[in-house]
Amino acid sequence: LWLHGRATAETAPVEAGDVGERIVARAVVVPREGVAEVRSRSDGKVVKVLVRVGQTVRSGELLAEIEPETVVSEVARREAELDSLRGSASSVAQGARPEEVSLAEAELRATKEELELAETRAAREQKLVDRGVSPTAAVDEANRARGVARARVEAADARLRLAKAGGRKSEITSANARVRAARAAVSQARQELDKTKILAPIAGVVLSRGIDPGDVIAGSAAGVGAPVFEIADVSNVELQMEVEEVDSSRLVAGLEVRVTPSGRPDTIGMGTVSRVGAQLQRRSIGAFDARERGEGWVRVGWIDVRWEDDRVMPLGQRVEVVAELPPRKVTARVPRESVRVRNGRATVDLVSGLGFRETPVRLGAADDTHVEVSGLPVGARVRARH
Repeated sequence: LWLHGRATAETAPVEAGDVGERIVARAVVVPREGVAEVRSRSDGKVVKVLVRVGQTVRSGELLAEIEPETVVSEVARREAELDSLRGSASSVAQGARPEEVSLAEAELRATKEELELAETRAAREQKLVDRGVSPTAAVDEANRARGVARARVEAADARLRLAKAGGRKSEITSANARVRAARAAVSQARQELDKTKILAPIAGVVLSRGIDPGDVIAGSAAGVGAPVFEIADVSNVELQMEVEEVDSSRLVAGLEVRVTPSGRPDTIGMGTVSRVGAQLQRRSIGAFDARERGEGWVRVGWIDVRWEDDRVMPLGQRVEVVAELPPRKVTARVPRESVRVRNGRATVDLVSGLGFRETPVRLGAADDTHVEVSGLPVGARVRARH
């Protein structure tokens, strides 16, 4: 029986030749523009939540609102303070009120009339002195009265000009500065009010929602709050693939790939590698599967994919991608069916004498028909299939 098995078994040579290489990698559907993590910019109680998971939203659409009463009161107080300072600045710039200007004008007219009377009296007393009717002292008294009247006119005129001129330049500058500071305070208070409204930063679909009415948000001011919503554009997707470290150098932009369901040969799409990560990183696709080594290192690439039958794939859908590489010359290859792998150990049945001897080999590149091996002499023969 042993001789009969040796005589009838089909064998194949260990030979040099071409082996078509391929990269088989896992991939997952991801949004091309990433996922927008929406965080609250204000602490407080949630009073409204207007969207649910799976709902389509527009950019800038209101998603939720934080209790605004305290901030509204602060805005009102700041606005009232601004109005008050504006009025004060206007008063300083304009000077005296119209009634005060009218009073100054009336005072100036009165002092001018007094000056005219004083001048008339002084002229009359001078004539009387010249005739020898009045003493010289009377003229001196009249001249002093005229001088006082003239000084009053000058003072009244100065008060009128001051009333019309407004405040000092330094006073006006200071008043305007206070107005600008109050205006900035109002703007800041309004910004704080705007923070109580949580808006969608992009158009897309709500992937997750982390708050409900009545929840209290804390820590947002320090930037440590968890995202309250996640939004992504599900109409614009790509594939993110992870290639094992051993094949990482062969992953290049422009590589054409075929997309298949995980564990199945059916083709569901074609694609092109659009960009490649510059460094290795920890595995993320299937890192928590029991059969995978989560500590494995991979190189990430992104694929522009063209789905067959215009199918729409959900985010997170896992697939496999196969990239066919140009054939490579190898010094020794055998048929794929001649290799047996048990417990991570590859062997072939090498023709020896009148029978076969199980021989361990190291495997290299492989395609659909042949696999590169080392540890066997070229020209030897092996059992063609098991």
